[in-house]
Amino acid sequence: MMRAALEADDQAERLACLLSDAVLARAQNKTILPVSAHRLTKAMLRDLVADVHGAELRIQKRLLDGIEDAIGISRELAQRERERERESTSGRGFKTSRQGRGRGSHDLLSRLR
Repeated sequence: MMRAALEADDQAERLACLLSDAVLARAQNKTILPVSAHRLTKAMLRDLVADVHGAELRIQKRLLDGIEDAIGISRELAQRERERERESTSGRGFKTSRQGRGRGSHDLLSRLR
């Protein structure tokens, strides 16, 4: 896909990366993540169009590196979200001391709102 876009217009690096990301996302039934442009350079894309030996393999490696980065970032963000959820739900316990018994139902209702 990248090669076809660049052969049509050798200045279309951004479009080539966007199309590559769209094809990747469609193949995996996922949303589009900007993994192509993350690690590719214009020189690498020019080498691809010029059929420089090994250019396609270098681009594939960079794409895989970008995908690994995206997975790592997604994993880290999901872990942070789980930690925030745990922190926000940890303070919602019910009062067990005698001090809170007189207005227990009121405290419970205020927590549910």
